[in-house]
Amino acid sequence: EGPHDGTADIELAILLLVALTGGRLHVTLPAGNSFLSRTHAQVQFASANEVRALHWRVLPDDRTPSFVEIWLPRRGFGSGGSRLSVTITSPTGESHTIAEFGGPVSWGSAPVYAEAHFYFSLLTGRTMFRLSARPTTDLTPGAPLAPAGLWKIELTNTGLTGETVHAWVQRDDSLYGFPLRGRQSFFEDNDYVRLDLRGDDKETDDAESPVRRVSTLNAIATGADPYVAAGCLRKELVAAKYSSAGAVIPPPRWPTAIVASEDSRVHSGVMAAGARSGAIVAMGGTSVAAPQMARLLADSLVGGPALSFTPLAGVPAEREGAGLLATPIFRPKRYE
Repeated sequence: EGPHDGTADIELAILLLVALTGGRLHVTLPAGNSFLSRTHAQVQFASANEVRALHWRVLPDDRTPSFVEIWLPRRGFGSGGSRLSVTITSPTGESHTIAEFGGPVSWGSAPVYAEAHFYFSLLTGRTMFRLSARPTTDLTPGAPLAPAGLWKIELTNTGLTGETVHAWVQRDDSLYGFPLRGRQSFFEDNDYVRLDLRGDDKETDDAESPVRRVSTLNAIATGADPYVAAGCLRKELVAAKYSSAGAVIPPPRWPTAIVASEDSRVHSGVMAAGARSGAIVAMGGTSVAAPQMARLLADSLVGGPALSFTPLAGVPAEREGAGLLATPIFRPKRYE
């Protein structure tokens, strides 16, 4: 996943490439589709030695590993002492604790089915815990498996003073049209309200729950240089339910703009060229919004109209950025 603060390796590489070209290189990226995936949680502590718990649901029939990263705030170089200890209990009841700057721990023996490691970046001063679990199923007889179920992650404050700890679950779902392998794990919390009173997906965060919809922006799109495209419904002019949100805490890391990635609630996707000559297909997601932004950006760089944005009513800035970037509507000709 990464630190979501513009300092991931690939984000720094993009920053370097843009600088080396003198600003002639422009990069467009999708905002991501994890707004409602329950893959982000954030915790603040009110006092020393306070314990906060996260619950991580790992699904059965998952043929790929699953990962959680817990990111702490930057720490000053040379400052000592652990600020956080993490106690992780597997669905089988096996429990281990790892502290900041502590050695790795593992679950199971011969074979090991999960591990937790601590990492420190000399470049950025960020620290991180990573929990990795093996697949929960495998077609190979005797392959080591992690238990499916609810993993409990307890965070004990040993030195934080008001800072926020963020946790992200790494993407693990299977792409549409590809063989089913990964099944997306996620955080569970009783205070997280999934549906509103009408039965629709709730798109605002719950103050009582550590599981959040904000700060779900694509982990490689939180730097200052990329143009980042969120997705919306062209007819209703509302954010697509899946379109990820940026951080609400400063400095803001929001999408650059929001682009139509669905025609409407009943007409999913936007029309795009197919893989064969003359073929067209409806495609959705912020990965469809990004190339539309790239096309308009390229046009503007060779003398076309400058990019213009129109804020959408009721859509928060962390989801739309500067506003709607209008794109041409593609309507295929009728073939006789």
